[in-house]
Amino acid sequence: MLPNVTSAPPVPDAVRTLGWQLRDLLVHGFGCSEALRYAFVQNRVLEALGESTKHAVALENPMAPDERYLRTSLAPNLLTRVEQELHTRDAVRLFEIGKVFINDEHGPHADRRSNKQLPSQDTWLTVAMAEKGMAAPFFAVRGVIELLEARTNNAWQLRAEAVPLPWAHPGRRAAVMVDDVRIGWAAEVQPAAARTLGIGERVGMLGLNLTALAAIITPRKRYQPLPSHPAAERDIAFVIDRAVTHALLEAAMRAASALVVAVTLFDVFEGKNIGEGKKSMAFHLTYAAPGKTLTAEEAQREHAAVERAVKKLGGVIR
Repeated sequence: MLPNVTSAPPVPDAVRTLGWQLRDLLVHGFGCSEALRYAFVQNRVLEALGESTKHAVALENPMAPDERYLRTSLAPNLLTRVEQELHTRDAVRLFEIGKVFINDEHGPHADRRSNKQLPSQDTWLTVAMAEKGMAAPFFAVRGVIELLEARTNNAWQLRAEAVPLPWAHPGRRAAVMVDDVRIGWAAEVQPAAARTLGIGERVGMLGLNLTALAAIITPRKRYQPLPSHPAAERDIAFVIDRAVTHALLEAAMRAASALVVAVTLFDVFEGKNIGEGKKSMAFHLTYAAPGKTLTAEEAQREHAAVERAVKKLGGVIR
């Protein structure tokens, strides 16, 4: 007989849940890839970007002589990854979610028996977008803010204020405000600062403090009645320019047929067989009509309209 064990459900973590929601949005909505970097940062990168180590936590036993500090921002390490990716890609869309460490701000307690507090350890999301020939990547990262505003009941605003980013373009930087609370920043990297890291393209970046955001964000909920008749399902696969986003494709598919009730991306592939600057995408679509079951002919007619919409965006059906 197995012993009786009392177990409790895990404590809900609003920051972690928000992080997973934003991962899904960035991957599916903007074609971003997630970067996973160490929590310490190279001194040369900080110097190249003009970042101060005044508020950083110094390591007593660094893994390398040039990595003496824990990161106070995700931006420096993410920019080194952008530089590496641009050697093999025309467009780079990266994000990272992780903790940053501020030495002179109070964070969590060391343990339950002590009043000693560790350095601040807020969780941040940082996004970096760069593309060869892109003139204004600041507006590309602004699209993330616009999509977040559409999916929440909060008021989002980019406010022209000074932000503590020594590498930011003076005319293309702003504070991100949510319900008049400052929770992040949006900026373009100064070309001179980017060149010190070997980046020849313009780079737009967005940083959001998820610890602060999770405390105030309110998801926008939508309710609809359960369907009374079965739906029809179809798949579509095509090759299209890498620059065409998931959000644009989904909007075009839904606009092509009023009977589209669900659009699910289940495959993305890039490689030599696809072609330079191209990607292969596959979607699962669900069609339903109120009060009736669609015939095969009706479903196919709606699906053909979706295929035509994809072709108008340059897609080649596979």
